[in-house]
Amino acid sequence: MPYRICKSLEVENGHMLTQHPDKCRFPHGHTRKVEFVIEADELDSHQMVCDFKIIKEAVGDWLDTFDHALCMNTADPAYQEFKTRYGDRVIGFENQDPTT
Repeated sequence: MPYRICKSLEVENGHMLTQHPDKCRFPHGHTRKVEFVIEADELDSHQMVCDFKIIKEAVGDWLDTFDHALCMNTADPAYQEFKTRYGDRVIGFENQDPTT
């Protein structure tokens, strides 16, 4: 029987939906919850599937790229201006709206 743990982390992030007919077409933010599920057939020498600290260390830098960043459709006319002004805090989604 496999063992399983789940580590949930949160990050603040913004986006805008260029095709949305209402308020979502404007920049707005969300608290994103990311869940990491780890399974193992056996427990480690500490009787654990995995130390939560290892999970956070493994995904921390990647998750930080989304913290207080704005996700945008690269086809949005304002994308280049935002990217120039805010650099790596703007994450482009190639010709599609970042819906989640």
